[in-house]
Amino acid sequence: MRIIKPTKEWKEYIKFTDNCLNYNSHNKYILGNFFLHPTRLTIQTNTILVNLKNISLIYKLRLRTKFYISLLKSLFYIFKFNNEKIILENKKEICKKNYDVIFITHLVNEKQFKSKVDNYFGDLINSSSKQGYSVLQIFIPHIKSNKKEFVKYIKKEKEYDSHLLDENIVSFKAKLKTIISLLKQRQKFFELSKKISGYKGNLALYTAESFLFRNNFCNFIYGIQIEDIIKNTKSKNIVTTFEGYSWERLFYYLSRKKNPFINCIGFQHTIIFKYQHSLTRLLRKEWNPDFILSSGDITTDLLKKKVSKEIAIKTLGSPKSNQSKNKKINKNNRILFIPSGEEEEAYYFTKFAFNFAKKYRELKILIRFHPITNSKKIIKGFPNIDNFHISKSDI
Repeated sequence: MRIIKPTKEWKEYIKFTDNCLNYNSHNKYILGNFFLHPTRLTIQTNTILVNLKNISLIYKLRLRTKFYISLLKSLFYIFKFNNEKIILENKKEICKKNYDVIFITHLVNEKQFKSKVDNYFGDLINSSSKQGYSVLQIFIPHIKSNKKEFVKYIKKEKEYDSHLLDENIVSFKAKLKTIISLLKQRQKFFELSKKISGYKGNLALYTAESFLFRNNFCNFIYGIQIEDIIKNTKSKNIVTTFEGYSWERLFYYLSRKKNPFINCIGFQHTIIFKYQHSLTRLLRKEWNPDFILSSGDITTDLLKKKVSKEIAIKTLGSPKSNQSKNKKINKNNRILFIPSGEEEEAYYFTKFAFNFAKKYRELKILIRFHPITNSKKIIKGFPNIDNFHISKSDI
């Protein structure tokens, strides 16, 4: 469930992030901080902003504790190295080739390794390969994957190559350098939080503590790998999903560092919400995509109004299905709820759907969780009722 109207805190948050990522900034570590990219006002983000409004000593201690835990985890992982022969050979092999197109996709479920089409790009990867382009598919892992399943996948007969980003194949030196650089940025924002008073100071404090949060650190480690692959493969195009996240901009910037002539393409594949910000925010030229491929004409018109002065917009449509006819859907007395992958939102949505099912027993209520969501953890708090079910069918 999205927040319907932007709050005062959300507006101040946007101004703060825009000031941090202005045209005068060249700092990739600030660019890569996830908190400085307000995608949309979710329940999770709103909770953070509310807590920062009247920040308590306990909340500050929690933030500091989370930082130290993140630091310890990062230091632990710099000593880990993946020595699995097939994974290392896979990286060596792809770095020997030249690719016309690199697709950056996401691993959210191991079932993806058994599918003939990509979860995010659908049949676009296959069709690009069949047209004679040399293609590399790169997965960003969002789950702890079974490397054996990936090994089976890369051995499958396909017309394109695949690679799985892995923080444990980056060198000790590169990881340590990243940690030191992130700690320097943390200190800058920590000092900034002392200089400016009020809500902006609290936003600066949260930004400081977030530099070494797990997802932030991993994005930089994955960025190092992307940089290395672009350098070795001399790739002409890199295509990412495009939703306004920090890693997208970071990957464009790092790709251009190794190949100034590369085309950076963002595929807008989801709904653009009314108060979404970072998706349509223009940053420095080297941080923006060259092209945005939209999922429909309405979205194209919206994007053209916002960013077409600096970014070319093309309508691609949805390549997730190549079926010419839709199957007839039985829609009698059924309602399907589809929450996003954020845990807080999924719980809120589930609670609403469950209470709705209790009130309207004549309706069949289905809830379809995002593949990344731990549905068992969320659903265990709700008793069984006849008209409330989890959907596991393909959408």
